Amino acid sequence: MRILRSKRVRTPGIDAWLCTEATQLINISATGALVRSEAPLMAGRECPFILKAQEEPVSLWVRVVWTKQLPIETPNPNGGDEQFLVALRFTKVPPRAKAAVSALRGASSEWDD
Repeated sequence: MRILRSKRVRTPGIDAWLCTEATQLINISATGALVRSEAPLMAGRECPFILKAQEEPVSLWVRVVWTKQLPIETPNPNGGDEQFLVALRFTKVPPRAKAAVSALRGASSEWDD
């Protein structure tokens, strides 16, 4: 049985905060997002996610679905090399956040799962 997924849209260069970690948004869909982080986050954890995609940041709540460590291409002798992909599922999306997510997806302001 095939599981249907929402269309993901690439979003290079957009900063976000996940829990207490600075992250970079990689892609976004109507139901979740993928971010790059320097810290691993435990699957199942729920926390705020703040997108800095507009003049005023928007806040929503997410659940961490999975975390995957990325390979280190050029090791830094001072450490701090680790990078992780973190998959998120939106759990609480206020109206203002819905509009921002829709705008990032190139969709109308209508929430279309």
